[in-house]
Amino acid sequence: MEPRTSITFIHKLLQYVPHLGILSSILLMALLAISGSWLLLSFAVMLLIPVIMVSIIFLWKKQSLQKSLPELAEECLFDFNIRAETFCKIYAILLLLTLSWILFANSRDWLFLLLIVLMYGVSIVQLFSKTLKSRWVVAQLTLTSLIVVLTKQFCYYYYYNTGDSIAHALYAFTYIQSGGIPATDLIGGYAEFFLFHIESAITALLTGVAPISATYIAAAIPIIIGVVFVYYIALSLTKSERTAAIGSLCYLLTPVVFNYAFRSAPRTMATLAFLIILYLFLQRKEWSSWIVWGCTALFALYMIMVHHAQLPLIIAVMTGIILSYWIYFRKFTKNQIGIMILFYLIPFIYYLYTYLGTMVGILNRQFFGVFGSVDFTETTEVVSETVQLSTYLNLSAGIFMLVTILFGIFYLIQPQNMHKKAIVFLPLTLLLFPIFLPGVADASALLSSMEQIGRMQIVLAPVFAVVMGIGSVILLNLINTMTKSRKTAAIFLIIFLLLFVISSVIIYNSKDSTPFENTELSEKNYFNEDEIAMYMNINTYIPPASEIYSEFSVSRYFPTSANYQYMGLKYYTFPLGMRTLFTSEPEYQADTYMIYREHEYLSRGLSIKIGKGAYSSKTERVYCDEESNTYFQKNTLNFESVYDNGASKLLYYP
Repeated sequence: MEPRTSITFIHKLLQYVPHLGILSSILLMALLAISGSWLLLSFAVMLLIPVIMVSIIFLWKKQSLQKSLPELAEECLFDFNIRAETFCKIYAILLLLTLSWILFANSRDWLFLLLIVLMYGVSIVQLFSKTLKSRWVVAQLTLTSLIVVLTKQFCYYYYYNTGDSIAHALYAFTYIQSGGIPATDLIGGYAEFFLFHIESAITALLTGVAPISATYIAAAIPIIIGVVFVYYIALSLTKSERTAAIGSLCYLLTPVVFNYAFRSAPRTMATLAFLIILYLFLQRKEWSSWIVWGCTALFALYMIMVHHAQLPLIIAVMTGIILSYWIYFRKFTKNQIGIMILFYLIPFIYYLYTYLGTMVGILNRQFFGVFGSVDFTETTEVVSETVQLSTYLNLSAGIFMLVTILFGIFYLIQPQNMHKKAIVFLPLTLLLFPIFLPGVADASALLSSMEQIGRMQIVLAPVFAVVMGIGSVILLNLINTMTKSRKTAAIFLIIFLLLFVISSVIIYNSKDSTPFENTELSEKNYFNEDEIAMYMNINTYIPPASEIYSEFSVSRYFPTSANYQYMGLKYYTFPLGMRTLFTSEPEYQADTYMIYREHEYLSRGLSIKIGKGAYSSKTERVYCDEESNTYFQKNTLNFESVYDNGASKLLYYP
């Protein structure tokens, strides 16, 4: 069978994907009901009902989608009688109000979050206006997202989000103190991320901010400004500025994008480099080959130096896109051939000479080793024991993503789209969309234990963003077809995307803001002034090399290697065992200290490390209940109080 004939045949089969979605969803819900898995069913229904509805609507009205995507994107607009310049003035007023309030209140309170929603809202309204200037809207979306991200760092006394953020800040401080690249044995496995720590150190020196803030700025900004390249990738594939702008919005609203923007993770910088290379591969402009190849080589080297561990996933996704391109178009340009050679050759040489042995160990531990240690029948606590309100709210963002992804996939599988450039993203989205949805991967103990899932999601984000942009345009046209009203269709999509903003930016990624305090959704990813005051006294009260029981995040605040002594810094060790103090069988050693954040334990619980790993640590959150608190009070009766500031305590067991 000829290749083109095979593709045509496959697309004929793909026409039944919506039918399969309906049947499989009904069958799965029936099986869960018959087996009595009611909690899992309540979780699954939130996703399966939208699958059924989207499939039925598409099959019902798909004949109205015969036009090209640029035509569909311009067909259902509404005239708001507002010029693009007026929209910009409204946005500027909201921007000034937001900045003024954050400087005055220094708090991410209800008013701040409301202003953020309004800023996104102004940009969203423009997406469906006849006066759209897409690049202005992308600039607005970028600026709004940067405000959301950066205010987290500067509204809290010491914001860290994850334990790795603290470790990276310590290493950046080490670079500043040593005046150069420190010895590998000083910072261990993180030495391979030296470019990230150099950039963080330079940011700290140039801006005068603390290392923790510098690492945050260095990592957060790249993933947000990556939206610019998402826009141009979408524009190249769809030839529609409106679709590209909506895809840019969907990229920023993908929860994993904001989640990583809030973390000092060098993989965000590697992801930006990948976005640039992907843009060079897919763009339609006739640029000089030497410029294209030089940029590809530069950003391939940058990916290696800033976060080598992300490369296997980036290579996997890029390979999927290249194979799709070959399957559908059967040819590459001279520039594309050069990009492919450099993209594979440079990482291959790097791994061959410097990292191959270590990579084998990582793959064995984080992928293949998982299969021998996880029960395939298990599900995580979120669905196996209890389903909390936060679970449903977190999944709400996934529902908005699912709807737009499915409409995008269903449109792309239509025969008339086989020769359109956007088709190159179809195979990846069709195969991987279940693990891309927030909350779905976490429902499996096997998938949730594989650390690479989150890293894969961030690499896939630009691919799915383009498909979600297409899906939003299709949804707009289907609503217009059903209601016979452009105004109704535009208003529906505006409300739909605003709810997406609230579910992703506010509910999913702002739980440490003031409005969520004292609620089930509350999170605290920062140290307050009292806690930092206690940490500053550790050097006074505790001799170096002492063993300290503490939470995982607290343990990352302090140097843990004896090599730090040559820089005049004290180091400490943090053994496992604190978790047992909340049980009937405590295990602790003599001459041991403990950092006990009492207020944190009483309000939110403590995240305690219970397992070790070279690149990851297993933690368990211990909540304050009558049994745990009774055991803890009993087991610490013989501990002496060394320091107590009312919120946190430093205890010693002689």
